[in-house]
Amino acid sequence: LSDQAPYFMRPLISTLDRDDTLALFTYDDALHTVIDFDDSHDKWESALRNLPSPRFSEANLYDAAIEVLERLASRLGPKAL
Repeated sequence: LSDQAPYFMRPLISTLDRDDTLALFTYDDALHTVIDFDDSHDKWESALRNLPSPRFSEANLYDAAIEVLERLASRLGPKAL
């Protein structure tokens, strides 16, 4: 899946304006930040090309989603998960 993620992310990234922010996380037994909200738009494409493979086969989607929602709570404006 990490090999395919850039293909789904590129259409999303192409619709974002320069004023928009993006964060990208991976998860396995913990949440890992690939792109943080304050990273420049220039970093987005290189981050997609270098996505790490998950370290563990045990994945905890719900814990990862809760942690991302907690990070989103302090952000102003519309949000999407």
